[in-house]
Amino acid sequence: MNRLLLLLISVLIIAGCTVGKGISTFPTSADTLASPPLGADDNGRDYQIYVANGLSETITIIERTDGIWESSHNTLLTGQSPSQIIYRDGLVYLVNSLSNSIQIIDPAIPETIREISTGAGSNPIAMDFIDERTIIVSCYLTDEVAIIDIDPDISPERRIIARIKLPESGELPHDDGKITRAAPGGIVVVDEKCYVVCSNLIFFHTAGGPGVLVEIDIEKHLVTETWELSGRDTTGIIYSQRFPRRLVLISAGDFKLAEGFTGTGMVESFDLDSREIFQVVDVDGSPFNGVIGTNDILFLENAKEAKVLSVDIHKGVELRAFSLPDLGLRMSYASSILSIPGLLLVTDFNSDRLYILNPENG
Repeated sequence: MNRLLLLLISVLIIAGCTVGKGISTFPTSADTLASPPLGADDNGRDYQIYVANGLSETITIIERTDGIWESSHNTLLTGQSPSQIIYRDGLVYLVNSLSNSIQIIDPAIPETIREISTGAGSNPIAMDFIDERTIIVSCYLTDEVAIIDIDPDISPERRIIARIKLPESGELPHDDGKITRAAPGGIVVVDEKCYVVCSNLIFFHTAGGPGVLVEIDIEKHLVTETWELSGRDTTGIIYSQRFPRRLVLISAGDFKLAEGFTGTGMVESFDLDSREIFQVVDVDGSPFNGVIGTNDILFLENAKEAKVLSVDIHKGVELRAFSLPDLGLRMSYASSILSIPGLLLVTDFNSDRLYILNPENG
């Protein structure tokens, strides 16, 4: 593993279930034997990339070795509805939403070496590390975050350190006549505090009010402050050393049962020092999450359609979108995204493909 940089694509649980499956016919213009050229900032290094497959509940491993890309399908079984992957200190941590667990994989074997329960019915969505042996997990159905000791020697009854309730219906901002629940999503730990975004939903993806950012005191196990956002159905939060005093908050926007997502997404930036929202960017799409990539451009998933969205968060403006190949499939959209030097990797939901893009021009 010393030659490999292991990078991981996560698939949100809200983008991980569907009816049917993609076809396996490439466009006639596609060269299925071609290896992508090196990007401008790509030094040709080897990569190993894990893709969590929400429908088959398996791991696909995609590798580039000596410039050749290969994929190994159904390499490992996951739990039910994998929603996030994190790589840390030589291990892979996989959040399984419907089997309520954190699956720990040794990629050198590769094998699952243990699994940690987050509690029945908790529906974990995302996690982050507090320290080497402690994680904090957002629990979608129970509207809480859980602090969990992942030390393999800890007894099961002592593993859950705390469960911290997020704001309840009466404490959440809401549209007239609507009753909402927190429905937490992305979560990060910064400066010994935890920040989690809440979608603030009536049901499914339907927002009943603006999204909410919640701050939690990790040591005291308390919610210390909340901020009402401009975006709706807020699911993504990014903390990057490229912007060390900023949180980037990502909202999918409105959802209509008969139409799907309406393309009213939004990206907001929160200043960790002033503790205020200082930038708001409307985007023509419905992003769940994203990554900061080439030239500090924010690349975004898009639940509305098979287009990758992009935002210049220095200037606070939306940039051009990159269309993925059109295979004529319903429910195809950019469902997860990963930036590596010189390349952008994007999965297209329902066509069972990972596309390798030039981040400069798509």
